Amino acid sequence: MNTSNKTQYGASERAQKQPRLSVRNKNLETVPPLGGPLDIWRACADFRAEMREMFVVFYLDAAHRVILREIISIGTLTESLVHPREVFRPAIANSAAAIVAAHNHPSGSSKPSHEDEAVTRRLAAAGRLLGVPLLDHVVVSATGHNSVSLGAAF
Repeated sequence: MNTSNKTQYGASERAQKQPRLSVRNKNLETVPPLGGPLDIWRACADFRAEMREMFVVFYLDAAHRVILREIISIGTLTESLVHPREVFRPAIANSAAAIVAAHNHPSGSSKPSHEDEAVTRRLAAAGRLLGVPLLDHVVVSATGHNSVSLGAAF
């Protein structure tokens, strides 16, 4: 049997390099808090250069440690569908104190678009209503990142 592109468990190497849909931190005492957009950019290393937009949310405890990181939407080359319902359902289920959103731009530009700003406003409004604030929305690319400013630092 040819196993040149298989791992010891039978999954292809390509499949193992795919971004994980959900990553849960079980021992929060060992998890450092997120300090800002650079930490988010680093935490998005597994999908920054993907050829489709991927929208992820980091669910945080009161000390801004990541409880859960979940991919909410996998879109196309130029857009991703994001709805507050899908973003905040895991926040409530996991008792998150706050969230941070991030998505990649396959074009390589990390400049926020008008659509990025509109999504940020919708998520921030929903978060205020639910008592789970959106601390930031970070646009990432292979080479950089930009914060969609909300006027609040985290």
